[in-house]
Amino acid sequence: MLSAVQLPPAKDGKPPIEYKVATAEDLSFIQSNSVDMVTAGQAAHWFNHEKSMPELARILKPGGTLAFFCTFPFNWDYLTVGYGDLRVAGRPELTTILRKYSYGGPGTMGPYWEEPGRSIVVNVYRDIIPPEALFKDVTRHFFPRQSPSGETEVIVEIRRKMTIAHMRPYTRTWSSYHGWSQAFPERKSRESGGEGDIIDDMFDALKSASGFEEDTEFDVEWVSRILLARKKDL
Repeated sequence: MLSAVQLPPAKDGKPPIEYKVATAEDLSFIQSNSVDMVTAGQAAHWFNHEKSMPELARILKPGGTLAFFCTFPFNWDYLTVGYGDLRVAGRPELTTILRKYSYGGPGTMGPYWEEPGRSIVVNVYRDIIPPEALFKDVTRHFFPRQSPSGETEVIVEIRRKMTIAHMRPYTRTWSSYHGWSQAFPERKSRESGGEGDIIDDMFDALKSASGFEEDTEFDVEWVSRILLARKKDL
């Protein structure tokens, strides 16, 4: 299931897969006890779990798997971020600038973070609890994780090089940015021919204070959380 915005690129060049625009709370077009696995990647924090959990349990076969996955960057050479929690290692004055644009008052992206979804993903799905009456064998995997010796044990590692130029489109995927854009439709990004939006302002301020260039590279690593459960034999 995809949103209407995601549907065209999903269909482009893909194998013959049936796509539906739907919500996790209403999957009435799927027969009960007919699905082997339900999975959601970087999406389950938006579900209404009081309604979605019974619906997901309904469509799963007995013993079928529920699998939720979320990830967010947590460690950069120059910058660190936790789903919008931008900060600059060792440069608190730059962190202040980024937090101003991300979490400030009117005119910034701060008022437009959607809750409780954002808090759930920042807490890497600890707050999503499959009901005991419906699910069993609930298992959570966190990566990287601590080994018995206390050292970091990287089981699943997601890493890539990024630059400020890469970060601009990334930060424009934030729900807070979309909320801000709806509130200030006259503020268009420079790349779309406008005079600049909140993201342009944020990175202009960062570059001015830090000396970073558009092509300054840094390593990005992603924290991952996988939540697994099996449907009980009801």
